[in-house]
Amino acid sequence: MMFGPALPTELPLDAAGTACLIGLLVPRLVDRRAITATVVAVCAGLAGVSLPAGSGVLLATTAGLLAGTLAIGKASS
Repeated sequence: MMFGPALPTELPLDAAGTACLIGLLVPRLVDRRAITATVVAVCAGLAGVSLPAGSGVLLATTAGLLAGTLAIGKASS
């Protein structure tokens, strides 16, 4: 609500979902595992931008979950 008026009016509606996700994600980046999972998910999402029908989001989610799970396994070992 604070930054909405500052955004350009020609910004597509799809950006609202991304902005909400970023707003929920940023406060949770408090440890190395969360940051690792986020970086992996962002890289996978960018790599999957050209995939059809939102498959890039599925790829990014899966990659982030796997990276976070593997990071937890390494931290507890």
